[in-house]
Amino acid sequence: MVPFPTLRHSLTAIVATLIWTSSRVQVQAQHIRGTTVRRNTNDENTPLSNLRTPSILSTLDLPKEEEELVVISPDAYVNVTAASKVPTFRDETLWQHQQQQNERETLLSNSLLLDNGASLAVDLTPVVPSVISVAPNSCAATVNLQALASTPATGNSIVPDVTYMYLIDKSSSTFTTPNRATQINTFFDDLTNVILQNPSTKNVGVITFANSATIQYNTLTNMATTIKQSYQSVGNTNGDNTCCWCALYAAQWVLDQNVALRGSKIVVVLLSDGTCDAPLASPVEKAQQVTSILTGPNYQAQMAKVAVGNAVTCSHLDTAIPSGPCLIAASNPAQEVDVAQIVGAKLVQGTLSITGGSTENQITPFPLTVPEYTATELVRLMGFSSTAVGPGSYTVTATVEGRAATAPSVPATVTTTQVGLFQVQDLIYPTVTCPTNMWVVSSGSGPSCSSVVTYAPPVANDNCGIAFQQQLSGLTSGSAFPQGDTINQFQVVDTSGNAAVCSFVVTVTCPNVVTESPTTSPTTSPTFSPTQPTTSFPTTETPPLDTNNEQVIYGNGLSLVSDIISPVSGGQVVVTSPSTCSASVTVQALALTPGTTANTTYIFVVDKSGSTFGEGDGDPFDISDEINDFYENLTNQVLGYTSTKNVGVVTYGTAGQIQTTQLTNNGTVIVDSFTSVGDSGASCCACGLTAAKLLLDSFPNTELRGSQATIIFMGDGPCSGTANPNLDAFNAALALTSSLDYSATI
Repeated sequence: MVPFPTLRHSLTAIVATLIWTSSRVQVQAQHIRGTTVRRNTNDENTPLSNLRTPSILSTLDLPKEEEELVVISPDAYVNVTAASKVPTFRDETLWQHQQQQNERETLLSNSLLLDNGASLAVDLTPVVPSVISVAPNSCAATVNLQALASTPATGNSIVPDVTYMYLIDKSSSTFTTPNRATQINTFFDDLTNVILQNPSTKNVGVITFANSATIQYNTLTNMATTIKQSYQSVGNTNGDNTCCWCALYAAQWVLDQNVALRGSKIVVVLLSDGTCDAPLASPVEKAQQVTSILTGPNYQAQMAKVAVGNAVTCSHLDTAIPSGPCLIAASNPAQEVDVAQIVGAKLVQGTLSITGGSTENQITPFPLTVPEYTATELVRLMGFSSTAVGPGSYTVTATVEGRAATAPSVPATVTTTQVGLFQVQDLIYPTVTCPTNMWVVSSGSGPSCSSVVTYAPPVANDNCGIAFQQQLSGLTSGSAFPQGDTINQFQVVDTSGNAAVCSFVVTVTCPNVVTESPTTSPTTSPTFSPTQPTTSFPTTETPPLDTNNEQVIYGNGLSLVSDIISPVSGGQVVVTSPSTCSASVTVQALALTPGTTANTTYIFVVDKSGSTFGEGDGDPFDISDEINDFYENLTNQVLGYTSTKNVGVVTYGTAGQIQTTQLTNNGTVIVDSFTSVGDSGASCCACGLTAAKLLLDSFPNTELRGSQATIIFMGDGPCSGTANPNLDAFNAALALTSSLDYSATI
């Protein structure tokens, strides 16, 4: 460190780190509004490679009221006023900058910053419903997807991460008249308005230059008023030359002083008269060297140039600053240069891809806009539509391709992926048709006679294919069927696990042996059809037969029990007549209904939608009181049966709601549970039936319910509330009636 020369101002000391390569370096300091970067007039040939950046600064203790920071190099000097201090370089600051960088990478997961500060974003819209059923006549579903592409990116997916540096030529060649000065300022006003509306913009720095460069503010800012005021001066009185190198190095210096503040993307916008003619020695070469530093790995800055003047060209600027596009404004840059050509982008196309049970992608080309590039928000819709999406869980990827205005030939893409965005399921049950019931007369005789019976196998069909078929009960074709009825039951399961059953009866009659009639007519052919579930009440099924004094239950919850009375005369032994070898016997039996054992659980499923409950008293469509009276009478009736074990209540409208979380035989609790007026929503039958099954299957009701569950379902007629209300209601009903834990009838 060498002694500092005496200063001509009020400063008592200046702190600096100096590496000497010439004895003719001149140090000067001035109190100015900003910071000035000048060529050292005493050593114009000093190579730029010897220049030391602020990253090697050290400080000495000075009186606080006089502390100033001066950056000195063999080739230039920088004066910083006490009113505009710069932050001290510390390792901690660099660490914080790296942490901010990590946060950016997380937040920008579905958006992309382009090199010129523009951005792209993509967002998938939800799929409703998220579970889609295949069509009944095929094993594929119709799927429609949408995504949004936008530029610039908006919302939570983008964070402020772009720093813009304005380098504005204030020499007499660009500011020859106040009108030209106003037009240049208006251009930068427009640019400032656009980029500050962009959510990716973090801050701005302003350098003005002519023979030298002035740093208007040491600290980067995003205050529009501050930015615009910094370049409003008409021109520069320090000569007519244009020191592009001075401006570029000043920009580098500001960026180095604001490592913790600047964004990860840096965009340098330089406006000049089209020439770089200062310093006098090698002005182009020096500008090239600083350009290579700014566009190198430490900054990765994107350059954009505007040449202003009559008959001006970009050839000189492109040579001195060999990076980024150059735009020409003959007289009025505010009208002749669209800022979107610098900081704008365009959307080219979007691609939606699905992977799961099927793999498919569709490309949506986006129409061109006029002008082609935009710096204000533009949103495009991209779509996917297919009628051939097979069963499976699907991951959807949306990709948007765009272009930055400063790199029109370089594609940029941003992608977002959502795993399991929707599912395609086979909700269509197979159909299976059994042979008709068969009645065979055996050629044998005696109580153990039988007959060999052959029959055709059941016929099964399914939209997605049958996985397997099995016989659940009975005998195989070609077996010897015994005397009496043999029920043969078959099950088919499709490739999605949906099952269906059918059955038929083979009745074998032996000569001279009295047999009971077959339990069902042999001329019928029972076919399971999931689209026509049985929901009759009261039941029309064949009455169950009670034997051995055991209670049996009808499907509607009523029960039957019988008891045989001993012979009325002679006790248990009756003596035959001596002349006929026979006796006169009188036997009596009692048939009781309902039975005496409490083993039936009733579930009331009550429609509480607007179509049945209107808007309250006075509404001619409000039959809420009548419905409540009906269920109150029904409650009194079923609680009067000795076979009734307990009752549960479910109401439904837009959704199903369990009113009695625990099955009960308390009449007051039951009646109170369905007297609420309800909601004004749809009639979601499937919601009510699903809630009924949930009520039966939940603890402690699994310990409280009877072996027979009778579902008394009331609705306004049509089901609604889901995408496929009838199919959904059928599936919910099938789930109830297929339970192996209890016998349910609706």
